[in-house]
Amino acid sequence: MKNTALVINSKGSVGKTPISFNLAYDLDMNIITNDKSALIACYKDRSTLTNQLELMENSLYDCGGFSAPGILNIVEQVNIIIVPVFNDPSSLIQTRDTLKQILPLAKKVVIVTTKTENKDADIIKNNLDKKYPGLEYFNLSLTKAFNHSLKTGKSIKHLVETDKIYENWFGDFVQNNYIPFLNAVKKELEL
Repeated sequence: MKNTALVINSKGSVGKTPISFNLAYDLDMNIITNDKSALIACYKDRSTLTNQLELMENSLYDCGGFSAPGILNIVEQVNIIIVPVFNDPSSLIQTRDTLKQILPLAKKVVIVTTKTENKDADIIKNNLDKKYPGLEYFNLSLTKAFNHSLKTGKSIKHLVETDKIYENWFGDFVQNNYIPFLNAVKKELEL
């Protein structure tokens, strides 16, 4: 279906919500989620909370696992699936389990390494490559930018483009990390 994406990992606290919000905001998409989160407050006019997932055009799905009815149907049909992960044994185990379930069904999967410092992104990639080689990786390092975006209800890209203070704080991160990721997602969508 045209212009659809899924952000998923069975592990919580890996960054699904801020990634979903920022992408939806910057790509002018609706959010459908099965998770009560900040999305409902900061993107309330364009977010739907439901456990009955159905594919809808121009929508980004923010899902916290495989318990919602219809999730595997969504996995099969969206343009791109984004799997956030950080360098923690539980996160890596659950990410491998998530990949095992979605890779046979998905059109395109990308990994987003989050909460990274030093060589964390390399450790994550090396760990996942052993079982699932050839995936595309993006690093959204440890930053407070995403907290600011959820608090303000504006994407980090928007904040940096419209406010000098945010530009000073997060301009390099947005330009070097977030924009390449955003552009890669945009390329997979039929915009």
